[in-house]
Amino acid sequence: MEAHLHLVDACPGMLVEHAGELHRRTQGHIASLTNLLDRVCWLAIHTGVETITGALLDRATSDNAATTSAHATSAAMAGSAGTGRSSRSAGGRKRAPASSGTS
Repeated sequence: MEAHLHLVDACPGMLVEHAGELHRRTQGHIASLTNLLDRVCWLAIHTGVETITGALLDRATSDNAATTSAHATSAAMAGSAGTGRSSRSAGGRKRAPASSGTS
């Protein structure tokens, strides 16, 4: 993808440098990634920066699909942070709360 970004100050590895943030923002969806890169490139050109930076990534808005998916992932991770495990079983269904062991 990097080869298709026509920015004056583009350098090899500029996307790899921001890979974690790009994945977090797009949740690995290729359409969301291309949309975000399009927006960041527009900002880079119009601000005169002509490369992709963390500051430009922060300013660029994500599409609705990526934003919704990122919020859902964050909420799921926050919900399982206290237990160290997901509240879903291997089959994707919610687990029943553990019984207290007394009847």
